[in-house]
Amino acid sequence: MKPAVCPDWDSTSQARLLASAADRFVPFATSIKRLVRERSGVTAIGITSMIKFRFSPLLTTSRKYYMLALIMAVSLFNSAAYGQVNSTNCGQLRGGGQYGPYDYRTDKSKLGVVEQYHFSSAVEASIRGVAGGSPGGDIDYTLRAFPNHHRALISVVKYGEKTKLQRPAGLTYDVECYFERAIRFQSDDLIVRMLYASFLAGRGRTEEGIRQLDLATQQAGDNPFTHYNLGLVYFDLKEYGKATRQAHRASALGFTQNALKEQLVNAGKWSGAVEATESSTPGK
Repeated sequence: MKPAVCPDWDSTSQARLLASAADRFVPFATSIKRLVRERSGVTAIGITSMIKFRFSPLLTTSRKYYMLALIMAVSLFNSAAYGQVNSTNCGQLRGGGQYGPYDYRTDKSKLGVVEQYHFSSAVEASIRGVAGGSPGGDIDYTLRAFPNHHRALISVVKYGEKTKLQRPAGLTYDVECYFERAIRFQSDDLIVRMLYASFLAGRGRTEEGIRQLDLATQQAGDNPFTHYNLGLVYFDLKEYGKATRQAHRASALGFTQNALKEQLVNAGKWSGAVEATESSTPGK
């Protein structure tokens, strides 16, 4: 049985309309993707409105075509806003003539020269570059030399928020790419994953942030400080059960600070019932 269609939506009309849409859509998609990269405030609803305006002669033909516009909008938004964050689009870690990359945690002998000439207090605060002008180039250099430089990752996020751009002036990559690069470089750097989780949650992508924390929890081993800090970020993401488990785990490993417990108590989310099981089943 053939699906019901509008009277003017026969096979010939479909072919003609879709061919016309394809001719218009390819350059239109490119411009939309560029807009989404440059202006992080663009939404799928906004893209839908643009598509409706651009394709208005076609959209009046069938309400089914409006659904196609919605699909285009969501597809464009997802691919343009998030699709570029991968190892292909976020660049190689090692390039010709590049200083590094070095591990921020261990390669301390290499760190001083980079911070002296590229990561001043003004750069860290996203105020200006070492030589004046935009701080983007210095932040970018620091993160290419030390991809998991924790303070520089915080700075690149602040810089993006300050400019309201996904790729502010001076950066080689979109802001989120620097997290992808850091994790690709040293996947066991759990502070990077915590910072990334907060970044994702701050952009409405809390589930992705929680996944980063879950991965970090699996790698935390018997480090009480890491479990405690994971609990703090879980709390910020309103994952109170997981925050409680991390608080118990940190305590069982000898961590004595109680600020996390107090936050959970004040929020009415503390439970002592998991304490016994936490000490006997690390990481759960």
